[in-house]
Amino acid sequence: MKFREVEQKLSEKGYYTFNMAGIYNDEYEVYDREGSVVKSHLNVNGLVELLNTL
Repeated sequence: MKFREVEQKLSEKGYYTFNMAGIYNDEYEVYDREGSVVKSHLNVNGLVELLNTL
């Protein structure tokens, strides 16, 4: 699954992804609708795993 697909499906469930900066540029943080961090330091495979648990 590509990042854009995962991002869209997470958004449909009320979660949002942001690319981390600096040395973690290839990792993502996931936020809920309230702006709280749900998970961080996830690569695309980690995002897919999270999506599958929601």
